[in-house]
Amino acid sequence: MYRALYAFRSAEPNAMAFAAGETFLVLERSSTHWWLAARARSGETGYVPPAYLHRLQVFRIVFAESLCMQAPKCKL
Repeated sequence: MYRALYAFRSAEPNAMAFAAGETFLVLERSSTHWWLAARARSGETGYVPPAYLHRLQVFRIVFAESLCMQAPKCKL
């Protein structure tokens, strides 16, 4: 799980805008500039810049695993 350190807006069609403090599950890290992520609250997916994210310690692995089972390319 990752938390956004800063708000992000983009004109890129596949990029996902978000507010500071939102949490995400990273689905794919295929690029150094863009990661495919799912918004933890809604499951909405899109590309996010990893420089805006901070990795969280996940104490409730069951929650993360249940989100991951819904995403085809999930990597915890």
